[in-house]
Amino acid sequence: MNQNDVLELFKKEAAKLNRAFFRQNDMVQLLASLVANSKEQLSKESFEALVHIGSAIYKSSLVRASAQADIAAIMRQSMEAKSQKLNRFIQ
Repeated sequence: MNQNDVLELFKKEAAKLNRAFFRQNDMVQLLASLVANSKEQLSKESFEALVHIGSAIYKSSLVRASAQADIAAIMRQSMEAKSQKLNRFIQ
């Protein structure tokens, strides 16, 4: 199996993920478990590469979560402002 074969597997699995709900946090946890369970069988370089990949996914997940929290806060502020305007109008 070569890199292109693995990329094809990634593409096929990614197509399935588009149809199913998944959380990036869950993927990070699964990868962490896999790396932890495989550490003894991996070379130092492979282990470090997987940790690097996991770190990138983890950071991406944090950025996404932060952005979602920011959007939620903006939406709450907007709804509160609209509610206050409505209350003033009603009074």
